Amino acid sequence: MTYRARFWIDDVFEATYRIVLLGFSRIVGWVDRYIVDGVVNVLSAWTLTTGDELRQMQTGRAQDYVYSIAVGLGVLLLWVHWLTV
Repeated sequence: MTYRARFWIDDVFEATYRIVLLGFSRIVGWVDRYIVDGVVNVLSAWTLTTGDELRQMQTGRAQDYVYSIAVGLGVLLLWVHWLTV
């Protein structure tokens, strides 16, 4: 069996692969697992909570709906006025 000099090219490639690529993939995996999933979970919990609170506003009485529209329109007008000042 003859030994051929490889000049450690395979070793350098393997070390680069292990250190750079696998290290980068671990960082990306951690960010996805803890930051991205955390933000998505918080937003979904907030959406469910807000939906539950808004559901209580449905009374079936027309007076309540007219009052809600009037209050919303008033808030919108104040907001637009505040932006133009």
